Amino acid sequence: LGDTFIEGPQIEVASPTVKAIKARGYLSCGVSLRKGFAEFDDITHKWNGFDVELCRAIAAALFDGVDHVRYTDMPAVQRFQELEDGLVDVLARLTTHTLARDVKEPTIGQGLSFSSPYFHGKFCHGALISHLDHD
Repeated sequence: LGDTFIEGPQIEVASPTVKAIKARGYLSCGVSLRKGFAEFDDITHKWNGFDVELCRAIAAALFDGVDHVRYTDMPAVQRFQELEDGLVDVLARLTTHTLARDVKEPTIGQGLSFSSPYFHGKFCHGALISHLDHD
């Protein structure tokens, strides 16, 4: 198929977070070490996985195609506080978007901004048989 180059409009974002990332020269991305999502290869010294690719795409958008990004393994218990403290710029890890986290996440006391869903897990709902309608 050959190489295709499409250049879109250049948009300058006035966000203080984006300005800080660009001034620093890299995106700091919080991930969770998990097979298929974020893995570090000790032989090649490279990161790979679904969440890693998401971080690379964000960094490439910020740095004109170059994926200047650093990864931090982020346990679930610390993720929101470390995001609030500025230790990471973005969380690219399994995190359920809830109304409570949107409005006021309990560990940091403020709401979070979520992207559109890009990964759907399998959730099941259950009920006691005695509560089901029987025909």
